[in-house]
Amino acid sequence: MSIPEFSGLPTNHTFEHSIIQILASIAMEEIALSHIINAEGEKLQYILGISPIGGPAIKPTVEDVLRVNESIMETLQAVSYTQMFLSSKMSDAFKAYMQYRKLKGNGGNGGGGNGGDGNGGDGGGPGPLSLPHPQQQ
Repeated sequence: MSIPEFSGLPTNHTFEHSIIQILASIAMEEIALSHIINAEGEKLQYILGISPIGGPAIKPTVEDVLRVNESIMETLQAVSYTQMFLSSKMSDAFKAYMQYRKLKGNGGNGGGGNGGDGNGGDGGGPGPLSLPHPQQQ
């Protein structure tokens, strides 16, 4: 397995680019966690002898199965904690983006859009990134 790379990113990162990078990193971590969960399932299938590749050469004892089961439970608990952290991270990224849009919409000074700021003067409307609220999905 290799280290993920974010290629094709602009050198002048904007706030929106940073949020996209955070969300992409969360997605990659979720993919990695799904691979861990799948591997744990395959481990259990193997020890029980119901794996497509077969089972152990020597029939496992009840203690062996319980030991593997405990290992799987510990791993899944760690995965669960990681998923809770990622959920919080995604929620924080969303909140930060919404606060950014609100400030951008007010021109950062509470006075509406700032068309004369030399940045295109879009009237302070929503930026190019449109994220749905996690509660609305």
